[in-house]
Amino acid sequence: MRKPVVIGLIDPTPQVLEITDNLPSNELRSSITHSLITSYNLQESCDMIAIRRGKVTRKLLQSFHDKKYIRFLMKSRPQLEEDYNDYKLGNKRNINDGWESCRKIRKIGNARPLSSKEDEQKKDEEGMNNETPDEDKQDEDKLALSEEDLSSEDEPSSSESENSIDLNDYSTNDEKHQILEKYSLIYDCPLFPTLPDYIKIVTSSTIESCKWLVKQSTNNCQPIAINWLGGRHHAKRAKASGFCYVNDIVLGIQYLRTTKYKKVIYIDLDLHYGDGVAEAFKYSNKVVTVSFHYHDAGLFFPFCGSVEERGQGNGENYCVNIPLKQGLSNGNFEKLVKSIITPLIEEFGGVNDCVIVLQCGLDGLFNDQHFKKWNLSIDGMVSTIIKHIVTNEKQFPVVLLGGGGYSNTNSSRFWCFMLKELSKVSNPLNNVDLTNIPMEEKFLDLYENESHLFWGVNNSLQKASMRKDLNSTEYLQEIVKIIRDRNIK
Repeated sequence: MRKPVVIGLIDPTPQVLEITDNLPSNELRSSITHSLITSYNLQESCDMIAIRRGKVTRKLLQSFHDKKYIRFLMKSRPQLEEDYNDYKLGNKRNINDGWESCRKIRKIGNARPLSSKEDEQKKDEEGMNNETPDEDKQDEDKLALSEEDLSSEDEPSSSESENSIDLNDYSTNDEKHQILEKYSLIYDCPLFPTLPDYIKIVTSSTIESCKWLVKQSTNNCQPIAINWLGGRHHAKRAKASGFCYVNDIVLGIQYLRTTKYKKVIYIDLDLHYGDGVAEAFKYSNKVVTVSFHYHDAGLFFPFCGSVEERGQGNGENYCVNIPLKQGLSNGNFEKLVKSIITPLIEEFGGVNDCVIVLQCGLDGLFNDQHFKKWNLSIDGMVSTIIKHIVTNEKQFPVVLLGGGGYSNTNSSRFWCFMLKELSKVSNPLNNVDLTNIPMEEKFLDLYENESHLFWGVNNSLQKASMRKDLNSTEYLQEIVKIIRDRNIK
């Protein structure tokens, strides 16, 4: 007999929405998504999960991220507006230009592995090594930065404060550019005025979702936690990357691993390879990372993610990459998920000690404004997620996170449809009519070009079938065979 399903939904306050709306790559996306969900009253079928950013301490962030990187990132910068205008590409920049600029200043694999020594692989089966490497004295003097305290319990020492410097201590733009480039806080990841609060919110939203899930799992049910604010899968230990400043996914998985969930299946559906998470757990055989992504070696960010990249040491074979070509269709997407994820759920982890963390990047939707690489539709993607991941045979708990996606109305529709379909799984009587955008919707004008219809001409399944799928049956079968031969348990 299947256990009942309960849904938890992150509950952003107006101030939280105002802060997260400032993310340069996704301006206003948080407010637009939340507004449409509440216009349909879809939150009424969910437990609401509060964000507690005051609980995000420097110690928590540094459980994965580099100490000096976090100090610099969380620095209070009252004069940031001027620096922001100097170094950002602009609110109306072309996001593809940001990715291209990112490609020019990065080298594949430039992030330091968390544990690179053979003896540390044996010592640390979990694959998480948080020691900070020594840097030369010049870098230490240059980067001995103070920060606005993340929490009153986390005060920096007086010596740190006395010797601290920041962007304003540099006299030339070249010097400022150098320190920003060191942490990749330029091009696609510029500093912006509410960045410290944004980092606390993104981290807290994922941690609190995981806490809610752990608490609910004691009630003989299958908990599903939803946090569309999270899913920043590119951030590295000591660098920002791909619009991601901190890796809330890694922090959330680390938290889950301190509970009864000793094994984690991480699934990434973003158009871009989930390199930050894969890198973090590359030595672990307790966290299997599975990434479905568009791959064009050396030409498409983050310029890695081939099927040959499979983890190292104890984690060999536990990094599962599914590199895909242009035009991925709903049908082939479902076949892949069914062929790879269904057996993995069956074979990896026991009934009570495994949890699924799912990153739902939406830039693979056929009408994404910037990339237009795949041919997935909202209904096709949601159907596969619910049928083959959420309603898994073992009823593993699931944490659903956001990610990429550069059409705000696409994002809002996706999460509304996901919530509607999940609420039907929880209670078949929950069947909200999504035909028309509610007239009381705050951002109603954004849907005007589709006659205020939820399923407009620009997001119909019929239009999604027009782009040719270059992923042949033979190519997909070859990938599935390579992965299935690894015998991951």
